[in-house]
Amino acid sequence: REHLHVTEVPGRTHILFHAANRVSELQGCLAPVSAFTQIGAAVRSIAALQQLQGLVFQGLQDGAVLLRIKTAQGPYVSPLNF
Repeated sequence: REHLHVTEVPGRTHILFHAANRVSELQGCLAPVSAFTQIGAAVRSIAALQQLQGLVFQGLQDGAVLLRIKTAQGPYVSPLNF
């Protein structure tokens, strides 16, 4: 898979974790990266995504994988799917 899907976020749809080394490659999605090189730019996003996917897939074998999100309205939990 090339992405992870964040579901059940109030007021949002189609939030993905996917590879991107520049902020300009994201449209409301999230990109794991290995290191930042400057504001809005990073490196090794594919490697970081693969590492995240490995952790998520391992967790899914034991049950659901949840992402805790903090907002001004308070924290909530959202499932991650692939």
